[in-house]
Amino acid sequence: MIYILQSSNQIGDDGASTIGTALGYCKFLTNLSFSSWNNKIGDKGAQNIGLGLSKCTQLIHLQFVIFSNQIGDDEASTIGTALGNCKFLTNLRFNVECNNIGDKGAQNIGLGLSKCTQLTHLEFDISSNQIGDDGASTIGIALGNCKFLTNLIFIISSNKIGDKGAQNIGLGLSKCTQLTHLEFNININYVGDDGISTFSTALGNCKFLTNLTFDIQNNKISDKGAQNIGLGLSKCTQLTNLVFRSDEELDEYTQQRKVEKKRLAQKIKRLVKLKV
Repeated sequence: MIYILQSSNQIGDDGASTIGTALGYCKFLTNLSFSSWNNKIGDKGAQNIGLGLSKCTQLIHLQFVIFSNQIGDDEASTIGTALGNCKFLTNLRFNVECNNIGDKGAQNIGLGLSKCTQLTHLEFDISSNQIGDDGASTIGIALGNCKFLTNLIFIISSNKIGDKGAQNIGLGLSKCTQLTHLEFNININYVGDDGISTFSTALGNCKFLTNLTFDIQNNKISDKGAQNIGLGLSKCTQLTNLVFRSDEELDEYTQQRKVEKKRLAQKIKRLVKLKV
């Protein structure tokens, strides 16, 4: 196992490039934890880290965190290609939040993730970037290939995702039928009723869920969308813990929506903890 931690330093492209080259020599690694946040890693550094990681083809467990750096589409694309080479991964924590990744980078990350078909545990955080519908759609399709997942934490908040992107994420999630634990966060985007509609089917297919956190705050979802989510939620009959977060306004309309969602959730007989 190799554990690399670089936090709140002044590491830039040259230092990151050397570390990336070193990774490329560790071809028999099965367990790698790589974390770098609040540094100054940009184009060249991230690309070389990705190139090095792409040679670690025997990995089973990978924690890859490049939080709050200066990574853009080209660098994210190289990292995505590297993910696609790690076909034996069963456990992946992937966090590239607070960078400058747009649709192109997200699409290539999604293409890489789509090849990680043996995953059972996935923590995926690509929040606070510049991702729109095209990038989100590819990531959604990738999720659909991860059919052995039992534990999923998926955070894509604070981006530019609309109905098309959300629909494809929902379609992908609907194929993850073995999930028992799901934390899903798509808050602070542009998702409306049409976009959230596929999550009714997705939730309805996740019949083994016992723990669910579902956060859709600060979008454009109205009563129709909330009703569809509630219908899907009512099929998750094995739930014991549920946290559901929608808009926090306290007007009468919002309160009516909360009452409806709570009514549907309370149909789940095993539920012992509910927060809406």
